[in-house]
Amino acid sequence: MYLEVVLEEGDPHLIHKALFNVIEAAGNLEGFSASFKTNLDRLTCQLQASGEIEFTRLQRLLAGLGLRVGLRVAS
Repeated sequence: MYLEVVLEEGDPHLIHKALFNVIEAAGNLEGFSASFKTNLDRLTCQLQASGEIEFTRLQRLLAGLGLRVGLRVAS
């Protein structure tokens, strides 16, 4: 999956871009809750300010997209 590959890369800017690509593919922001939009705005501001993404915020955004973070053993 696209987001999974981007998350493995670990580049916050690529993760941010990938989230917007998935949101756009889902029909833009109109179908998402106000809470989702707020978390997306905060993630964008955080990324611009520090160059990093807070894990819990990313987790909330993924949940809003119907996804969740999982772990697997590194090969």
